[in-house]
Amino acid sequence: MQPSAKTFDPLFAIRMDVFAIAAMNGPDWPGGNITLVGRLNGQLTIIVLEIAIKHAGGAAGIRHPR
Repeated sequence: MQPSAKTFDPLFAIRMDVFAIAAMNGPDWPGGNITLVGRLNGQLTIIVLEIAIKHAGGAAGIRHPR
């Protein structure tokens, strides 16, 4: 099965047997990470994706009605 996306291109595509997924919000910043643990070509592999959220306008990204 090929990865697909309807609204954007995938960031990456790999064939990896994943046996653990963890996600965590950043305690003091608007973002977090997603960690994948599995085997890639027989090797234990850990992939950490850092996620950052860009706020647009207003205090802490909140848009106030005018």
